[in-house]
Amino acid sequence: MTARTAGTELAPHDWEKAVGATDGKQLIVGGPGTGKTEFLVRRILHLITNDIVPPDRILVVSFSRRGAADI
Repeated sequence: MTARTAGTELAPHDWEKAVGATDGKQLIVGGPGTGKTEFLVRRILHLITNDIVPPDRILVVSFSRRGAADI
């Protein structure tokens, strides 16, 4: 999968690098359909499957029902 940002796309390697980054907070900004929710889901899965954060310590809040359903 590629992620679109400001008219460009992230290569799969860069996508996985961003998902697996552990050097602090991340700010994901993009318009509709650019992969923000997909990134969030992959990031959460990465944190859980690699035992970085236990599932009971993660809270995800969405501004829309569709976003919540996607998550």
